[in-house]
Amino acid sequence: MKTTVNHNVYGEIVLTESIWSTKKKQVSINGVPLQKTGRDSFVWQNGEETINVSLLGSYMTGCKMTINGEEIQMTAPVKWYEGVLSLLILVFVLVWGSFPSLCMIFPIVGGGIGGVIAGVFTFLSLFFMKATNKLWLKLLIWFGCFAAAVLICWAVAMLIIGAAAKL
Repeated sequence: MKTTVNHNVYGEIVLTESIWSTKKKQVSINGVPLQKTGRDSFVWQNGEETINVSLLGSYMTGCKMTINGEEIQMTAPVKWYEGVLSLLILVFVLVWGSFPSLCMIFPIVGGGIGGVIAGVFTFLSLFFMKATNKLWLKLLIWFGCFAAAVLICWAVAMLIIGAAAKL
């Protein structure tokens, strides 16, 4: 993910980080890449002055950059309702898939298989909801991830039921 912040003192600050690894972070200030000195620490040569720059957090938890003791918010943390909505996908699949009486109405796979499927869509929902600022789009993303997770869990359940019927 690439995040750009225009600061009144330091100018354009660009943070690039991988969603797969928190170790792959790159920072540039006014187009000049900073030299990495540690996992989340960098050195900036501003003229003849050497300035230490450190990062705390990540894209999902909210990232803050510290330059000369000044904290700069690079990315906002996940909002509470984004986390709750995303977790509803996982909770729904695990609860519905655990009760045979509910699975008689609409069969979905629960347990480990359903948990993995729902976990993937929980993460995707959270990731894509955080990328937008519009509430209606966040709800649309959540509903799409919820529907996809339930439909895939239903398809897996149907495959299991079909295979069991042939035995």
